[in-house]
Amino acid sequence: MRDAADNPEVFAVEDGWMLSRESAYATSFVVLGVLGGIAVGDAICILETGKYARCGDHNGAARVLQDAAGRAIVKHLDTLLGVKSKAGYSPYAIGGFGITNAQEAADAFLNAAR
Repeated sequence: MRDAADNPEVFAVEDGWMLSRESAYATSFVVLGVLGGIAVGDAICILETGKYARCGDHNGAARVLQDAAGRAIVKHLDTLLGVKSKAGYSPYAIGGFGITNAQEAADAFLNAAR
Protein backbone atom coordinates (compact mmCIF):
# COMPACT_ATOMS: atom_id res chain seq x y z
CA MET A 1 0.00 0.00 0.00
CA ARG A 2 1.24 3.48 -0.81
CA ASP A 3 1.72 5.94 1.99
CA ALA A 4 -0.14 9.25 1.91
CA ALA A 5 3.25 10.97 1.83
CA ASP A 6 3.79 9.47 -1.62
CA ASN A 7 1.01 11.62 -3.03
CA PRO A 8 0.25 15.11 -1.70
CA GLU A 9 -3.32 14.81 -3.00
CA VAL A 10 -4.00 11.87 -0.65
CA PHE A 11 -4.88 13.04 2.83
CA ALA A 12 -6.37 10.02 4.58
CA VAL A 13 -5.19 6.43 4.60
CA GLU A 14 -6.95 3.83 6.71
CA ASP A 15 -7.09 0.06 6.32
CA GLY A 16 -5.98 0.21 2.71
CA TRP A 17 -8.33 3.02 1.71
CA MET A 18 -6.92 6.29 0.44
CA LEU A 19 -8.96 9.45 0.19
CA SER A 20 -7.83 12.22 -2.12
CA ARG A 21 -8.65 15.91 -2.02
CA GLU A 22 -10.57 15.46 -5.28
CA SER A 23 -12.74 12.66 -3.91
CA ALA A 24 -16.48 13.17 -3.74
CA TYR A 25 -16.15 12.11 -0.10
CA ALA A 26 -13.56 14.69 0.96
CA THR A 27 -16.18 17.09 2.31
CA SER A 28 -17.86 14.22 4.17
CA PHE A 29 -14.52 13.45 5.78
CA VAL A 30 -14.36 17.04 7.05
CA VAL A 31 -17.97 16.97 8.31
CA LEU A 32 -17.28 13.78 10.26
CA GLY A 33 -14.15 15.35 11.73
CA VAL A 34 -16.17 18.39 12.85
CA LEU A 35 -18.93 16.28 14.40
CA GLY A 36 -16.36 14.03 16.05
CA GLY A 37 -14.59 17.10 17.44
CA ILE A 38 -17.82 18.38 18.95
CA ALA A 39 -18.38 14.99 20.59
CA VAL A 40 -14.79 14.89 21.89
CA GLY A 41 -15.29 18.36 23.39
CA ASP A 42 -18.41 17.17 25.20
CA ALA A 43 -16.58 14.07 26.45
CA ILE A 44 -13.70 16.17 27.82
CA CYS A 45 -16.16 18.47 29.60
CA ILE A 46 -18.00 15.53 31.15
CA LEU A 47 -14.74 13.91 32.24
CA GLU A 48 -13.35 17.11 33.77
CA THR A 49 -16.49 18.72 35.21
CA GLY A 50 -19.30 16.18 35.07
CA LYS A 51 -21.31 18.42 32.72
CA TYR A 52 -21.35 19.68 29.16
CA ALA A 53 -22.95 22.53 27.24
CA ARG A 54 -26.57 21.60 26.61
CA CYS A 55 -27.14 24.33 24.08
CA GLY A 56 -27.10 24.22 20.30
CA ASP A 57 -24.49 26.98 20.27
CA HIS A 58 -21.12 25.41 19.62
CA ASN A 59 -19.35 28.60 20.63
CA GLY A 60 -21.01 28.25 24.03
CA ALA A 61 -19.75 24.69 24.16
CA ALA A 62 -16.26 25.96 23.36
CA ARG A 63 -16.46 28.29 26.39
CA VAL A 64 -17.45 25.37 28.63
CA LEU A 65 -14.58 23.35 27.17
CA GLN A 66 -12.16 26.20 27.82
CA ASP A 67 -13.22 26.28 31.46
CA ALA A 68 -12.77 22.51 31.67
CA ALA A 69 -9.54 22.01 29.74
CA GLY A 70 -7.95 25.33 28.81
CA ARG A 71 -7.41 27.41 25.70
CA ALA A 72 -4.83 25.09 24.12
CA ILE A 73 -7.49 22.44 23.52
CA VAL A 74 -10.22 24.88 22.49
CA LYS A 75 -8.17 26.18 19.57
CA HIS A 76 -8.56 22.79 17.86
CA LEU A 77 -12.33 22.87 18.30
CA ASP A 78 -12.39 26.46 17.04
CA THR A 79 -10.59 25.38 13.86
CA LEU A 80 -13.13 22.61 13.28
CA LEU A 81 -16.07 24.91 13.96
CA GLY A 82 -14.58 27.37 11.48
CA VAL A 83 -15.15 24.93 8.61
CA LYS A 84 -18.42 23.48 9.88
CA SER A 85 -20.83 25.64 7.89
CA LYS A 86 -18.94 25.34 4.61
CA ALA A 87 -18.43 21.61 5.00
CA GLY A 88 -21.94 20.84 6.17
CA TYR A 89 -24.15 23.28 4.35
CA SER A 90 -22.38 24.81 1.38
CA PRO A 91 -22.83 23.42 -2.12
CA TYR A 92 -19.10 23.98 -2.66
CA ALA A 93 -16.42 21.46 -1.80
CA ILE A 94 -13.86 22.15 0.89
CA GLY A 95 -10.51 22.99 -0.69
CA GLY A 96 -7.24 21.30 0.09
CA PHE A 97 -6.25 23.92 2.69
CA GLY A 98 -9.55 23.46 4.55
CA ILE A 99 -9.21 19.70 4.46
CA THR A 100 -5.65 19.85 5.78
CA ASN A 101 -6.56 22.28 8.56
CA ALA A 102 -9.57 20.22 9.62
CA GLN A 103 -7.59 16.99 9.59
CA GLU A 104 -4.73 18.47 11.62
CA ALA A 105 -7.15 20.03 14.12
CA ALA A 106 -9.13 16.79 14.50
CA ASP A 107 -5.95 14.76 15.00
CA ALA A 108 -4.52 17.25 17.52
CA PHE A 109 -7.84 17.49 19.36
CA LEU A 110 -8.15 13.72 19.64
CA ASN A 111 -4.53 13.38 20.80
CA ALA A 112 -5.02 16.11 23.40
CA ALA A 113 -8.13 14.34 24.68
CA ARG A 114 -6.21 11.13 25.25
